[in-house]
Amino acid sequence: MNLKGKVLTVQESMERMRKDGISRIIVSYEDTGIGKGVLSYENGKFTRLVTVDNNPNLLGVKEIPYSEGLAVLKLIVREVYKLKTYVLVKDPSLVPSLDKEREFTPVRKEVVL
Repeated sequence: MNLKGKVLTVQESMERMRKDGISRIIVSYEDTGIGKGVLSYENGKFTRLVTVDNNPNLLGVKEIPYSEGLAVLKLIVREVYKLKTYVLVKDPSLVPSLDKEREFTPVRKEVVL
């Protein structure tokens, strides 16, 4: 996969998500060196949850810089981290051109590797 395209700024990324009607992105992955993780993106901010050695007592949640969130996504795309599941939450109210009478439906896709 080619990752040499333009990296969007936080503002450009938020605008792109709004145009596409995406209100949130959630990605779960596994890092063989650390454990399992979840990356959440909403309103230009990344939040990362990591469990060390799958031990719930060794759990960390923190907001991370935009560049660090992109770095995690790139590691997932490059298959350094193993993708488990990703969820795109689409909200028709974000895009005026979408049908307002349509029911709100989260879009979920599971990938089993």
